[in-house]
Amino acid sequence: MHLLILSTTFFPEENPRANRWWPIVAAMAQEGHQITIIARRVHGLPDEVQLHHIHIYRVGWPLLEEKWRPLLSKSSPIGWVVRRMQHVRHRVWKKLWWPDSSLFWFLPATRAARRYIQQHALDGIISISLPFVAHLVALNIKIKHPSLYWIADHGDPFSLKNLLPQNNHTLYHRLNCRAEKAILRHANHHFVNTPALAAYYHRQANLTNQLDIIAHPALTRYPSKPSAISQTLPITFTYFGSLFTEGRDPSAFFHFLAYFQQQFPHWKHQLQPAFYGPLPPSPVWGYIRQLSHTASLAKMGESQILLSLGYSQPYMLPMKLMEYIGSQRPILHIATHMGDPVLPFLDNEPCYCSLLIPDISYFPKAALQLNRFLTWLIAHPTWTPPPRPELHPFAIAQQYLNAIKQREP
Repeated sequence: MHLLILSTTFFPEENPRANRWWPIVAAMAQEGHQITIIARRVHGLPDEVQLHHIHIYRVGWPLLEEKWRPLLSKSSPIGWVVRRMQHVRHRVWKKLWWPDSSLFWFLPATRAARRYIQQHALDGIISISLPFVAHLVALNIKIKHPSLYWIADHGDPFSLKNLLPQNNHTLYHRLNCRAEKAILRHANHHFVNTPALAAYYHRQANLTNQLDIIAHPALTRYPSKPSAISQTLPITFTYFGSLFTEGRDPSAFFHFLAYFQQQFPHWKHQLQPAFYGPLPPSPVWGYIRQLSHTASLAKMGESQILLSLGYSQPYMLPMKLMEYIGSQRPILHIATHMGDPVLPFLDNEPCYCSLLIPDISYFPKAALQLNRFLTWLIAHPTWTPPPRPELHPFAIAQQYLNAIKQREP
């Protein structure tokens, strides 16, 4: 098949959307499918690259923020200027743009997609959000070419108020809802990551088009030098990713850990956290630094216990979870509500532990659970969970390919 993928970001960029789709596209290409990606220009990357069956076009303008970001921490005058510009961007420009920060990619991407469709016979297009602007490009193409099969991949919701605000919701909330409903009506097939988001989209648009729930791919790899769990060494809970108050907040974990060490004093000096990721908005105990994606994957394979923090709402599935599962290391997940979509992925495996702690009344039960978990790990230091073939990139890629193969004539 010949597919056109519209994604603002793509490999070798490092962000959740690019990290998710590179192994999927690589799996498609290995099966002999011709894949073309239209993405945003990036400083230091060529505008056109051919990688076997994968053709990458980069159009539009690079985000200036990417060029400025390394200067934000500088104490020089240029660093001061960049920080002031960043402040203006958040306080003024972010309140005005629509639909999101990639709005200037819409026209160049639309022109590039139209030219490509005129020159090639396609079996379908896939648009990837967020950023939401990729869906708008695909919608424009679909209106011009109604017979072209379109898959909309919704990594995160766009119009849910205050969930992941991409623009000024006070000003644009109704417009956001209308735009997302247009995508839901026109795309032939939708993929989302959680049952809650599927239910929300069904309610929002009374969907008649196909909608499926799909996981992120988990790369199957074995840790080369894992750190064994031992009673003579501190046990480290290692977290990878961003921290933010409205999403993945470590405060519930810290409060519970203090309670746990009071109830089980023999763990008092044996447990410590380590956080790798962007600088958090406020100081965090155990924060170390940010790592590249490649360095993070290597560090995961060496970790004793991987710490997972659930979102405060049920609409998003963390990409990091599947990287954790792929590393085949023990996982401790902290959930703050019953609808956490991570919970089903960690069932029925002794080296995974999910603690549900919506409030302090749940602490006693969770403390007993964590004590059993740590005791079990010490007794089974070499245990590794079996591979998950249903999460392999080839299996995930096949779900998208099947959606196009099985479309109605």
